[in-house]
Amino acid sequence: MWPLNDRYVSTGFAAAMASPYLKGVFSDPLLCAAIEEIETLGLRISDEPHPGSEPYGVLTGHERSRAWLVPLRPHAVSISSLALIQPLRSGARALKHTAVAAAGIGLPWYGFGQRLHISGDHCLTSSLGSSFTHCAFFSGTAGPHRKLVVQLMDGRGVIHGYAKVSHTPAVHSLLENEADIMREMHAANLRSAIIPKVLLYEKRNGTAILATDTNKSSARLCRLTHLHLDFLRELAERTSLGSSVSAAALSGDGHSRLQELEPYLSADWRARLQRWLDFLSRREELIAPLGLAHGDFTPSNVFPHPKRLCVIDWEYADAGYPADYDLIHFLFSLRGLEGSPPAIRCNRVYRTLIDTLDRSADEAHARLIAYLCARVFFLAGRRLRQQGMRLHWEGERELALMLDALSESPKAFAIRLDQPVRGP
Repeated sequence: MWPLNDRYVSTGFAAAMASPYLKGVFSDPLLCAAIEEIETLGLRISDEPHPGSEPYGVLTGHERSRAWLVPLRPHAVSISSLALIQPLRSGARALKHTAVAAAGIGLPWYGFGQRLHISGDHCLTSSLGSSFTHCAFFSGTAGPHRKLVVQLMDGRGVIHGYAKVSHTPAVHSLLENEADIMREMHAANLRSAIIPKVLLYEKRNGTAILATDTNKSSARLCRLTHLHLDFLRELAERTSLGSSVSAAALSGDGHSRLQELEPYLSADWRARLQRWLDFLSRREELIAPLGLAHGDFTPSNVFPHPKRLCVIDWEYADAGYPADYDLIHFLFSLRGLEGSPPAIRCNRVYRTLIDTLDRSADEAHARLIAYLCARVFFLAGRRLRQQGMRLHWEGERELALMLDALSESPKAFAIRLDQPVRGP
């Protein structure tokens, strides 16, 4: 339930964010951390044109929490680079669609006020071949597990693969795990899914690099379909025999994680987690892991392929998640739940598990609680901690409201959530 025990963020993230580039155009710590990783690939970056350099436009996301570096030429590469931008907000998605349409008819699509100039040949070309000569870059979203993402293209703009690059030791173990899992899944030749092939994984000079090929498409599946269910079922079946995580070990690990975080948690959180861990220890048979879980199974990591799914981003995959973790994670990530009060979101996921997915009330109830506790440990555990400072994390208030809306009785829980619920 609580995998990744040794993956708390290290001081490497803080060091990366304290970049020596903090001057002039390089005043954004996030962008500077990404630039340092780009230069690790053998490229040179400046805010002024220099011999052999090509211009890149810089696009920043919501509250400057992420950034994209997009080549402005050649035209075909520039257009293909827009595939790297996957906006989460509806306004940003509309802006991207407009940019793609403008680029398709030859109109200027970039309104970037900021430019960077990049020169040199990146080291991936020598390792992967001449089909990987052109790049677009995504800084990754600000946070302890941020890593640079590189979209690798040829001169015609055909996308041949992606690379992840990181200076942060905490991320190195994630990329190594992803490489191992993808090799395992690729060798398993799953009937229900296409898995990226690992082209390169290496660590050198304090930098980890993972490169894969790609079968991604521009289409999205923003609802749960039989393709998702077939994949999750096959993944559990094919990995269940190799899973050595018992329900008892799962429960014990949860209490160990609580002890690790306890000095940094508020009294309310300590009491809340202790209550639900004690409850889950009496429901172990309902939450025992079914096999390997993807760990970040969301619409943004799943793409339709003829009669199968293309499933990417396996860095959080582990056999230590509670039963139905991936399924519940996917349901919570659907856009239809956005903006709903936390208790109502819980209710809708709970009802879907029972009414649509044939889980019993006891299974749905216990697995929903286990999922929420696992999310607390994951999100809280990866935050940068400083002695004497109270721990806070993304989604903390929502998770508290969801867990507090639950009852220890599935029947009482269902009755309670059938009543009108005020927003948070």
